[in-house]
Amino acid sequence: MESRKRDWERVSPTKLGEGGQSEVYLVRTPERTKQRARSLEVINSHIPTAISFTTPEEKISVNVRFAEAIRDYTSPDLPKELGAMKEFKLRDDEEQSFRRLEQEIEVLQQGRPGLPKLLGANANERWMVTEFFSSGTLEDHLLKYKGDAALALKAFRSVVNTIALLHKENIVHRDIKPANIFIGKEHELILGDFGLVYVPNRPPRITTFQGETVGAGDFIPPATWRGMGVRLETVKTNFDVYMLGKVLWCMVAGKPKLDREFWDEPENDVTKLFPSDPHMHMINVILERSVVQRQEQCLGSADDLLLVVDSNLETIKQGGQLLNEGIPRICHVCGVGRYARQTLTKDTPTYGLRLWNGATDTSMIGVEVWVCGTCHHIQFFRTRSWVSS
Repeated sequence: MESRKRDWERVSPTKLGEGGQSEVYLVRTPERTKQRARSLEVINSHIPTAISFTTPEEKISVNVRFAEAIRDYTSPDLPKELGAMKEFKLRDDEEQSFRRLEQEIEVLQQGRPGLPKLLGANANERWMVTEFFSSGTLEDHLLKYKGDAALALKAFRSVVNTIALLHKENIVHRDIKPANIFIGKEHELILGDFGLVYVPNRPPRITTFQGETVGAGDFIPPATWRGMGVRLETVKTNFDVYMLGKVLWCMVAGKPKLDREFWDEPENDVTKLFPSDPHMHMINVILERSVVQRQEQCLGSADDLLLVVDSNLETIKQGGQLLNEGIPRICHVCGVGRYARQTLTKDTPTYGLRLWNGATDTSMIGVEVWVCGTCHHIQFFRTRSWVSS
């Protein structure tokens, strides 16, 4: 997909973004660039005041072409006519930078779902162009999902699914953060910036120095995952799962970062920040299996995480809720009150419910009794055992 850099016209000298390795500019596609060049040529050669016309028809024809050229040249660029050009900076470790660029191009040019489309690239000239997302990144829209667990999970699922597909090939992104996730259509999240991607079976590793850290400091797993500063020799897929968990917390909390693994501290706990939304407990279920201090406590891959996300989304879709101890249960009848477990006999939360099967044939099952504090609707839950009074 190599092309010439001069074929892409820079829209503005203002940068879309900048990182340690590159600068990003908004550019026009070669097709749009050529169209504007043709229009400008018509404008420069058909100034009506400088032309002598032999017939009225000729004058009208020239004026029409002139007006059309001005219209085409000045018309707003369509999204499909724009791209984001990433220009890579020259560094002391030029070989390493070049290999990172080559690897990023390789991953994107295969057209995987959930990733930006690669529109053009030239590794030798140190640049690449991907599709432009006019809505910007997740970092620009953190308030979009704040306090809405269901909407956040729906959007979050799209990026988890993208990473799950990469993990099936043992590809690890290693730099997942809101600034690297673009907002697509209908809350679809698009994962970008593959400058630190780990692709298996590539000799040797791109970063090889001892004590290396990759990715954004606020989003990478703690030193305990790397053996207290020792280089992580084996790059595992749950490295991404940890970062995904932090992204989810940022979406729901509406904040740019989470300090270490402190999601369950009172000031960070989303169930306390948004107590009226019982689905916030689903967010914590995901966080306790991703944003953890020890690597062995983390879900193994994004595929495992996707199963948890899908399970919770299906529960929400069906109007259900988690039944874990301590989680408030909204009444299914009035929708206002909350169920509370009833202790009808002191220190006896479970009871025996006698079922009549006909004649004198009866059987007993253990149940818990839950009552809505507003409309007094009663729910029964079967238990494994019960204590008779």
